[in-house]
Amino acid sequence: MDIFEFAKKTIDYAKTFGFTESEIYYSNSKSLDIGVYEKEIDDFSINKSKGVGFRGIYKDKMGYSFTEIFDDESVKMLVERAKENAELIDDEEVEHIFGEKHNYKEIETYNKDIDEASISDKKKLTLNLESNVLNLDKRIDKVARTGYSDAYGEVGLINSKGLKLFHKSNILYLYSQGIAKDGEETVDGSDYEYYQSYSSIDIDKLSKSIVDKVISKTGAKEINSGKYKIVLENSSAGSLLSTFADIFSAEAAQKGMSLLSDKEGEIISSPIVNLIDNPHLEMGLNSRAFDDEGFPTLKKNIIENGVLKTLLHNIKTATKQGIKSTGNASRYSFKSTMSISPTNFYIEKGEKTLEDIFEEVENGILITEFSGLHAGANSITGDFSLASKGYLIENGKKSKAIEQVTLAGNFFELLKSIEIIGNDLKFKSSIVSPSLYIGELSVAGKK
Repeated sequence: MDIFEFAKKTIDYAKTFGFTESEIYYSNSKSLDIGVYEKEIDDFSINKSKGVGFRGIYKDKMGYSFTEIFDDESVKMLVERAKENAELIDDEEVEHIFGEKHNYKEIETYNKDIDEASISDKKKLTLNLESNVLNLDKRIDKVARTGYSDAYGEVGLINSKGLKLFHKSNILYLYSQGIAKDGEETVDGSDYEYYQSYSSIDIDKLSKSIVDKVISKTGAKEINSGKYKIVLENSSAGSLLSTFADIFSAEAAQKGMSLLSDKEGEIISSPIVNLIDNPHLEMGLNSRAFDDEGFPTLKKNIIENGVLKTLLHNIKTATKQGIKSTGNASRYSFKSTMSISPTNFYIEKGEKTLEDIFEEVENGILITEFSGLHAGANSITGDFSLASKGYLIENGKKSKAIEQVTLAGNFFELLKSIEIIGNDLKFKSSIVSPSLYIGELSVAGKK
């Protein structure tokens, strides 16, 4: 049976079973992955997933269940398992299912040309990317890995309060990693790009970026341990923000897992910082008109001129604080319970180019890559100690690459120390940042 018939049967059955409110969350996704190595397709897969998650309020408790089969037996199983699940809950937290009528914003995140492009064309594209990277510079010795991925997803919400919502999106992703030899030295580098239409792909531009990243790492030098002026390139600044994004979740704060609990209205960063969550960003990677509870999404400043204005909420966490949800309810899949996550989450760009920042800094280090982000970062305390790569900044210019060093600091202190924000904001993921000059930090290099 189709999803609408299945949802109606499940909701009707839940009502007779004693549920006062109930909801069907429908998810249907498909992805294509192509891998290339040494001019051959060495990886090809198509993955599909479809299922529903049911949740409902039984004796004031929220029960969950899920299935991948849409038949009458599944209707009964969903309701009965959710009832059993609800009966095991012993906390006093109030739960709600959203049902208010709204005029949801129209947001387009689907481009049919991604799905219409043939698989053979996508294979040729991936092979051409590898060839481009290999042939752009004679120092490129080989290409370690090249890949293409695209993904389609649709989500539907149907509940006992009359809500019927539907959203679909798709995206594609290209990447490659090159290896260069310069004398006895071997270095590697990679880059990637997301595209929201097949026609917008520019493999020449991506190939050049990949090769430039590889070649620029040749001749890397060691540096002494000490304190250095630090510039985080946009990619590394975005990676660090992503690692600590959970501190802005009201769920984490209410569980005592974020130091931002009860900090709304307080200064928590440099006054030049504006941190934004924007689900209405045009062609954003995580743009949506409604969250996974059906609550209408909205653009909001999380930090405004250094002041924490709000944390990210779903209905449950907002109810605890006597406020409205921020529209950030999230289910990672139809099998999961409700949580919170950002949408398009970014530090607002400034006015200066990266080159302008180098001129102001004069001498320091540009950090371009972090590794071991989750192992080397504590999202509760904010402390981090991360293996890093980058370049020297000398006399106001980007200079030689540096060997791997360790950068240590604290994310909460880093927010307060931001002195310059670049204008190079680029949405290569859903959590991003422009380049940031963050003052001095301790760097562990050679002894």
